[in-house]
Amino acid sequence: MRTFEIKICGLTRRNDVELAARLGADFVGFVLAPGSPRRVAVDRLPELSKPCGPRRVGVFKNATISEIMSHVEYLDIIQLHGSEPPEFAAAIARVTGLEVWKAAVIRQVDDIAGLAAFPAARLVIDSPGGGTGQLCDWHLARLAAERFPVMLAGGVAPDNIQAAIREVNPAGLDISSRLETSPGIKSEKMMKKLFEEIVQ
Repeated sequence: MRTFEIKICGLTRRNDVELAARLGADFVGFVLAPGSPRRVAVDRLPELSKPCGPRRVGVFKNATISEIMSHVEYLDIIQLHGSEPPEFAAAIARVTGLEVWKAAVIRQVDDIAGLAAFPAARLVIDSPGGGTGQLCDWHLARLAAERFPVMLAGGVAPDNIQAAIREVNPAGLDISSRLETSPGIKSEKMMKKLFEEIVQ
């Protein structure tokens, strides 16, 4: 039995959401941050996020509380992917009643201790920039995973997922750009290959 969670993020098409669900994803992610090539328009979120099994994660970047509140009926989890302070994460959890995740980039060992300040159910450890397909520092991610429930992001793909699990031992994997034919458009072949690698 799988001991880690899988989030397929950056989804922009309902058929990709449903495929992720059929393949066994634990979470599906929708980017709601302006400027992202994977951003989901507000009027499309209700259809895209209709419940189909996986928990629904909304990814926000430096949004206001009111902006986040306008989406919460379609989400199960709020992921903060900007420069939000711990106090903001706590406020979002309080006013929405939803689980909150916080994305972070770890550049040096000393950065890890600071992550303890966030009242986050998951820490999404990403590479600088996010959504680029570049690997984060797996050694630093492993040190964080020894202390916190970490979702490893940044360049995870079918061809390295086994190594990521072995080297980082995360609570879960957050996968997006390396499953795409273009931003927001997932490859059915790559998604199926990912889950084939997981069950080996």
